[in-house]
Amino acid sequence: MCLNYKDILTGDEVWHTSHNKWMSLYDTLTQSWFVELLQDHGIFDLDLNTDEMDTYYNEFLEQVQDQKQEVIDNQEIILTLKDTSLLNVFHEKTNEEIHNELEKEISEMFNGIEGEDASKLYDSLHNQIQYA
Repeated sequence: MCLNYKDILTGDEVWHTSHNKWMSLYDTLTQSWFVELLQDHGIFDLDLNTDEMDTYYNEFLEQVQDQKQEVIDNQEIILTLKDTSLLNVFHEKTNEEIHNELEKEISEMFNGIEGEDASKLYDSLHNQIQYA
């Protein structure tokens, strides 16, 4: 997530300094010439077969689309909130809610399950949530 926002401008024109760069980058990553380069890399450099390459590319494309949508969503949130500091609070609260929900789900999932393996798995999941 990019937090290098520029001051909010008048009217509906809201942007941060790297917004256009990110949009350009995401557009480049989905152009056919780049897809061909990525496929060549997967086939020749990584020795992936066709199915593996399809999976590799689809996962890559999904990441690109998700990241692009996050930048777009952040722009819309800034426009709606009219303040970038509120955006930061919004993200903090959202992350906190997700954290709490994951903690609750893990606790419920392991409720009544005993044993060393279950305990290790619970601890591992709990630690991953703390660092997420």
